[in-house]
Amino acid sequence: MVSNRRKPIMWGIIGPGKIANNFVSAFSAVNDGCVYAVASRSRSRSQKFAQQHNIPVCYDNYEQLLQDNEVDIVYISTPNHTHYQLSKLALENGKSVLCEKPLTMTYVQSKTLFELAKQKNLLLVEGLWTRFLPAWQWVKKAVVNGEIGIVTRLDSTFGFTAPKDENSRLLDPVLGGGAIYDIGIYCISLTDYLLDRAPTTMKASITKASTGVDFSCDAELDFGGVVSTFTCSFECDLPNTFTIIGSRGSILIESNFWQATAVSVSVDNHRSARYEFPLKHNGFEYEISEINTNLLEASVKSRTNSDCATLRCIKVIEKLLTMAPK
Repeated sequence: MVSNRRKPIMWGIIGPGKIANNFVSAFSAVNDGCVYAVASRSRSRSQKFAQQHNIPVCYDNYEQLLQDNEVDIVYISTPNHTHYQLSKLALENGKSVLCEKPLTMTYVQSKTLFELAKQKNLLLVEGLWTRFLPAWQWVKKAVVNGEIGIVTRLDSTFGFTAPKDENSRLLDPVLGGGAIYDIGIYCISLTDYLLDRAPTTMKASITKASTGVDFSCDAELDFGGVVSTFTCSFECDLPNTFTIIGSRGSILIESNFWQATAVSVSVDNHRSARYEFPLKHNGFEYEISEINTNLLEASVKSRTNSDCATLRCIKVIEKLLTMAPK
C-alpha cells in the first residue's frame, strides 16, 4: 500500500478504450494523482492514447505495466470477460485495482479477488462511478436522514436502442455481454447503495437476444418492506430516471440517473425543491479522488463501494440470469 509519505498516486491504465478516455480526462480535476502509464496489446493503440493524454510511459503488454514499480494502482477497462484474470494478475504483482463494472462475471470470481486483495493488503474496488457523484452522495444522506420518511419503493429504468449486431460486445456472450451486466447493474448497485442490504426475494421477466444474452429485463427485488423495480433494455429508449418513494415524499434523480447532476424532492405532497450538482469535469474525478485518498491513507476499503456491496450485487445478477428463458 501507499502511505501518506508519497504523493501523487501514480496510475496505470489497462485497456485504452472509450471509457478509459473519459476516465483519464477526469484527472484534469484531480490534484492528488496522475496517469503515469498505459498498456494495450497493441503498441500503436497505447502510443496513440499516451500521446493524446500526455502519458509518459506506454507498454504493448499488460505484464510490463504491472511490473513497473512506479505504478501504485491500475484502472482496468477491458471487456467484461477479462476483468477477473487481469485484476488477479495485478493483485499478484502488488498493484491496487480499480476495475470497471462488473468486477467479474461471477460471485465466486469476485470473492476470490477480494480474498486475494486482503491477503496482499491491497485496495480492490469495482468501478461503479455513479455512487461517488455529489448528487448521489446527497441522495444517500437524505434517505438516511429520513427526509422523505421511511422508504417503501424504488423505481428505475436504464434503456437505449442498441443495434442488433451479433458482433457487438453488448450481445456477445463470450465478451460478457447482456443488458443486466452492462446497464442493469446500475439499477441494482444504486438500490444497494441506498438500502445497504441484500434482497430477500426477486423475480424477473427477461427477453433474450439471438446470441443468447439478455436483451431486456423487468425485475422486482423485495427487501422486506421495500420493493425495488427496474427495467433495463437494449430494445428501446427509456426515461432513465431513478425514483425513491417514502412515507412522507419522494426523490427523483433526473435523467440520466447514472450521471446525475439534478435531483427533485417532494415532501408532504406540497413542498418541492430541485437541487443541482454540477460536475467538476465529467464525474469520474470523484471516484478517482476518493481512491487516491484511500491509498494515501493506506486504507484498503472503499467507504462508497465496498467489497460487500459488490458481492451482494453480483449475487443478484447471477440470480436474475437464472430466470432467463432457456
